[in-house]
Amino acid sequence: MLRDGWGGLSFSNSAGPWAEIALMLGAMWLAIILYIDAVVSPADTGLIFTALTPRLSYSQARVGNAPHGMTRLNKEGIPCFGLLITFIVACFLFFPFPSWAKMVGFITSGTVISFGSGPITVAALRRRLPDQEGPIKLPGGETLPFLGFLAANLIVFWTGWDTNWKLFLAMALGYVVLGLHYAFSDRSKIPPLQFKSGWWMILWLGGLAVLSLLSNYGDSAMGGRDQRREHQGDRSRTHRRQVILCPNIESFDAR
Repeated sequence: MLRDGWGGLSFSNSAGPWAEIALMLGAMWLAIILYIDAVVSPADTGLIFTALTPRLSYSQARVGNAPHGMTRLNKEGIPCFGLLITFIVACFLFFPFPSWAKMVGFITSGTVISFGSGPITVAALRRRLPDQEGPIKLPGGETLPFLGFLAANLIVFWTGWDTNWKLFLAMALGYVVLGLHYAFSDRSKIPPLQFKSGWWMILWLGGLAVLSLLSNYGDSAMGGRDQRREHQGDRSRTHRRQVILCPNIESFDAR
């Protein structure tokens, strides 16, 4: 937090280091613009996703992957039930995240991991339909999909276990809701799960969760805890060495 920078007000660090640099250089006007942008930009993104998410649930309900009630529209053509669910879920998301930066990390990881299945789909389609005509033809063969899949996984991996455990928990709950919906719905009106074709996603997400847990990224990760204990041990040994070499250092007179 930055305090006493402008009329005694405190600002969050969501504007990034550039606002802090502007404050240190005395460019108060630039810092104010950066902080305003730190509020306007997320609000703009939130407005877009608020309009988009209910329509995603509406489309899922139309194909049978979500409760049929989400297909209801008001007289303006807005899926009100999906909008209400979006509002409730968004309110609950404030509880597990202590700061805006943590929530941004969660949303970023969730967005990137949703892109991870895209390269796999491209590679599979190139194998199954090699002669399929299309408006464009991407170069790279199977190398480009592999690099895209690797990049998506690395971004999630580097985010750290402190954020990733919430992401994987949310995805696990989504699978549970999907399974319950499939178990208690009329299967003649919904598409089959086709688990034989999609089992690899559970293996992929589970493996990524284990790797994130064992990594050094995040204070609660196993590797991060080991590094923290080693760092604390080094500080303790350094302190004992200083006490042995100079036991009365606090009684020295500066004169």
